[in-house]
Amino acid sequence: MGKSIYIATLIACAPVFASAQQADTLTLRETISRVINTYPTVKQADEAVKSAGYQVKMARAALLPVLNASASYMRVEPVATVHFGDMDLSFEPNNNYQAGVSLTQLLYDFGKNRPKIEAARQKEELAEMQKLELYQNLALNTVQMYYLNSFTREAIRIKRQQLSDYDEMLRQAEVRAKSGSATSFDLLNTQVGQSGVKTQLTELVATLNIQQRQLSILADTVVLESVPLSTHFEVQPNLMGLENLLNTAYANRPEVQMASKQIAIARLEESAARRAYNPSLDLSASAGGKNGYPIHLDRMKLNYNAGVTLSIPLYEGGRRKQTVSLAQSAANNAIFQKELIEKQVHQQVSDIYYTLESDYNKMLQLQQQVNLARQAYQQAKVNYAAGTITNLELLTSSTSLADSELQLLQSRINYQIDYHKLQVSIGTPIW
Repeated sequence: MGKSIYIATLIACAPVFASAQQADTLTLRETISRVINTYPTVKQADEAVKSAGYQVKMARAALLPVLNASASYMRVEPVATVHFGDMDLSFEPNNNYQAGVSLTQLLYDFGKNRPKIEAARQKEELAEMQKLELYQNLALNTVQMYYLNSFTREAIRIKRQQLSDYDEMLRQAEVRAKSGSATSFDLLNTQVGQSGVKTQLTELVATLNIQQRQLSILADTVVLESVPLSTHFEVQPNLMGLENLLNTAYANRPEVQMASKQIAIARLEESAARRAYNPSLDLSASAGGKNGYPIHLDRMKLNYNAGVTLSIPLYEGGRRKQTVSLAQSAANNAIFQKELIEKQVHQQVSDIYYTLESDYNKMLQLQQQVNLARQAYQQAKVNYAAGTITNLELLTSSTSLADSELQLLQSRINYQIDYHKLQVSIGTPIW
């Protein structure tokens, strides 16, 4: 869209009624912020990120030493004893004590732990991406609920204005009926129309109460009809072509990024499966004190031992091959999943792009329709006062104006919601 189109859009999307922004107005940005800060699923996502961080630390802990302390006591009865005259010589004490510390340390793992650590780190980044995707979805739900509330409030205002017009028509019809210039049919027609508007107004009020409760729960704040919502919706024109939008979506869309991350994780897990049965070289050492050494069996003595162990798996029963095959299958599925997501993104962006164009054109047409309907209604009131048209024609003109205003309001709301959907579809944060 060029600059002239942008200006035309701003004119077309001027609010249905002008009202000064109040200091206590609940704006869309504030509502989204409340949702992001308070909604339980956000807290769950935060915990998921923390949990992923702990998994990284757990994976890295495999490379760190393990230090244990131990102590034991054992009573042995009887013990082997040799008699030498008046002397008894025992080969072990009755009371056995032992205490010490032991250390085990992986010296070299032949590459087994490296892919596991990297996969855990990638999963932590994936959890962060999932949290950002949640923000987007919550923000979009909030946008839809906020604008639905705004639409219903405006619809109520339009219907109340229409009801006021019907009240005036009914008054005029009653006066004319008494003077004989109107029939009972005119009076009955007006009463039927008035009753219909009252029914619609009752339904709208009930709908608004439900929507306000839903928005209150979503934003963790009390939203009442006395709390104004922002009624001036700034229109952000779509200045990008479809191809540019698609390229932006492929680069920024959280689902595409997460699919790429899943491929990376799957390949790391495949690498870990290939190395799972590699040799390992470990150091073990211990030091402490114990009794039972000849000749002084009950005396505690210091002792230590240290050594290295090389473990080489010779036969694992085909486990390595099967584990690698499973990991390769998971990696292939991750690749196919990314291709599917890219197709879905292409479809979503294209649909919303053309829908937004339709919304814009519809707004321009409905704005003209409202202007014409308003002029027609004003002329109808003049003609009715002059007696050149019937009561039914005046009622029809009034209904046409109210319906046109509602359609224009709906098109503006649809444009706002679809614009935010487009931003979400290309990965632009709206929260």
